Amino acid sequence: MLKVVEQHYVEFERALTVKEIRQQVKATTGFEVRRMDSFTLIALATVYGLLKDKQLNGEIGLYGIAQYFSVDLLQKLVVTINDDQDIRPLDFIATVGNAANYYLAKLFKITGPNLFLGDSTNSDIAVKMLVKADLSSNIVRYAIIVRWHDSPDKISCSAQLLTITDKN
Repeated sequence: MLKVVEQHYVEFERALTVKEIRQQVKATTGFEVRRMDSFTLIALATVYGLLKDKQLNGEIGLYGIAQYFSVDLLQKLVVTINDDQDIRPLDFIATVGNAANYYLAKLFKITGPNLFLGDSTNSDIAVKMLVKADLSSNIVRYAIIVRWHDSPDKISCSAQLLTITDKN
């Protein structure tokens, strides 16, 4: 059975600029957060709050769910191409998959499975099945599920730290 060890939620007003969000996240986490978009920044703030003051022993898996990947970086890439400028390699790499999970794994030293799922009707069920399988098989001792939420006036992110109570 899955056990929720901790959960955390962060939200920002959509009216805030990426620079304003970046300043807040850097002040909270102390991380160097240059060249990150709001999608990645809010995830960093959320997982930071989730893991703050936690000493976890064992492998951790990361499982992200969102309706889209990092749109800000993709738009920046399109504008760069449209302006006939050279594309920075890091910007290109960030658009190939989801940069947010990469940065979360890197900054929080998460070395277990790292999956990003598109949101769907059954994404919560699917991710929990994956998490339970990884925990039951001792692939990971802990799992972090990160979910991005989007609304016209807010951007938000929630995270859960899970473990398993038994092997049944």
